[in-house]
Amino acid sequence: MGNTFNKILVFVKEKRNYILVAIPFVLILFFVLFSLILFQSPSPSKNPAVTPPPSNNSSEGGSPINQFIQPDTPLNPTQMHLMKQQAQAEADDAQLQETIQKTYPWIDKLPLQSDNYFFFFDVEKKSFIGKLYPQTTDETSLETQVNTMKAAIIEELNNLAIPTTQFPIDWQITPETPEQSEE
Repeated sequence: MGNTFNKILVFVKEKRNYILVAIPFVLILFFVLFSLILFQSPSPSKNPAVTPPPSNNSSEGGSPINQFIQPDTPLNPTQMHLMKQQAQAEADDAQLQETIQKTYPWIDKLPLQSDNYFFFFDVEKKSFIGKLYPQTTDETSLETQVNTMKAAIIEELNNLAIPTTQFPIDWQITPETPEQSEE
């Protein structure tokens, strides 16, 4: 027996580096296996509860929200009212977006912007708004800078086939000083 023990000691001394590396891996492996076994989700019962498909009858309002959500707890009347209001608001917004796209099919091409201007269309005012930021430190006069920016914007709008003559343009000119442009 003593001879076998000595052989084991000699083996351990010779393979010490391999053993030191292998022990953490073996411990991690046991930890992972133990965790999987211990925390394994319970298997479904042999007779799982079957949830009926959502009904499409009009008593529930026929709203898409009612067709897809099956709450675990019944909703009180206030919650149902809020859900219907939200669904209506989303439908109204979708309708508004569709109307805007039909009325102004070019609106997705805006805004136009650079370091010196920001140009967009205000749907509520039914007008274009061009915010121009000429530089006060530039050797070119503010009027020349503004006229150059306006010409560049109009040219780009024409290239994008945006009808600039059908709607007014509100030019808002705000000269920038070096301190403003650094912010």
